[in-house]
Amino acid sequence: STSGTIRIENALAEEGEVYLTIPADGTGQVQMTIQGRHRTVNALSEDGTELPTGTQVVVTDTTDEGVILVRAIKSIDGGTK
Repeated sequence: STSGTIRIENALAEEGEVYLTIPADGTGQVQMTIQGRHRTVNALSEDGTELPTGTQVVVTDTTDEGVILVRAIKSIDGGTK
């Protein structure tokens, strides 16, 4: 049987989109899919850069409190990863 518990570490390396602006020195929110479920997760900027709503991000780490650390995905070649 599967429990309804989302394991935040399963978010590692997943991509999402900033839903609520992540300020340079505080917490925002990212919408992403974890374990097949669309979730809104509290997030911090990995490098202290403000990440406005709509920024595409990738999860680089998680905290014990269930917060994800993210950084912006740089599309260098026009959008393809």
